[in-house]
Amino acid sequence: MQNPKHLNQTMRKILNKLRSIVTTVAVACSLLGTATAAPLTISDAFSNLNVAATIAKVHSGIDSVTAAKNVSLYSSTQIGNNITMTASNPILLSETIQNAGGNTLHVNKGSVVSQAAPSGVALNFNSGGTLTTGTSALSTSLMSTTGFSSFESLMTAFNGYSVYLKDLPGSTVSLSDPNSFTFNGDGSQFPVFNISGSDLVNAHGIQVNLNGGTTAVVNVFSANDMTVHANRLGGEVDVIWNFIDTNPTFVSGKKVDNTITFTGSNWNGGTLNPDGTLYFQNGATGLAVADTVENNSQMKNNPITGPPMAVPETGSSSLLALSLGALMLRRKR
Repeated sequence: MQNPKHLNQTMRKILNKLRSIVTTVAVACSLLGTATAAPLTISDAFSNLNVAATIAKVHSGIDSVTAAKNVSLYSSTQIGNNITMTASNPILLSETIQNAGGNTLHVNKGSVVSQAAPSGVALNFNSGGTLTTGTSALSTSLMSTTGFSSFESLMTAFNGYSVYLKDLPGSTVSLSDPNSFTFNGDGSQFPVFNISGSDLVNAHGIQVNLNGGTTAVVNVFSANDMTVHANRLGGEVDVIWNFIDTNPTFVSGKKVDNTITFTGSNWNGGTLNPDGTLYFQNGATGLAVADTVENNSQMKNNPITGPPMAVPETGSSSLLALSLGALMLRRKR
């Protein structure tokens, strides 16, 4: 029979090892928890954005928040028309705001935050808004408005979301009636449709029926320098049009800009072409995301809820391995 003193020492060693294991597992779980972010959706991060771009060429008004690295005004225009916003909230976030033909930006709601002072542009604040300049102010406002502290990270996120949408399982739809290119949802929350760019080019009218869904996703493949003539025939406006440049052109190793032009009446839905250009000749309703966004008519806001995309659990497996390694090292000691 073992000496009670030795038994107590053995029990203490076992308890210490158990405490070590519990502590290590708790740390590992904590690290894993911090490495896993909450799901990210367009609605969560960008529901109040009207334009997200590297370059915005503004010929006419924009209703809601524009986050564009460089803004060029081609005429006197208005921003913040048909929304509710306090004077302190940013309506325009940019590094540079330049005059490319116009002279006055009428800010009807909200404020303007720019890294540099506007060049050749007069700002007219109609609801008590202000102009704030500086790198720090812009970074802070971008973070509070979009969840990202730079235009580069914002556009990278949209690129990732575009790729995510492209890979979602969906049904392939072909153009049978050019006068009514119809998309009928299957009753799911986020029905996904895959179409060819050539079919969309040849369509004269588009109808989207969600049939109880929240938002439809239309992936447009082979969307290379195309012009969309179609008018919306009604139906739902909660649609994400994801244009995918499947055959990019490169000159001297640099990707040539891919332009999607819309000539029909007011285009509806969130429109993604993160690496290229979106050119709206007759206005748009919804979020426009592109390297360059150009509008010839009013751009109206329509917040869209997109399919959730979980943020990658960067480093989670390595953190777990590190924790387990620490446990094994303690056990050897």
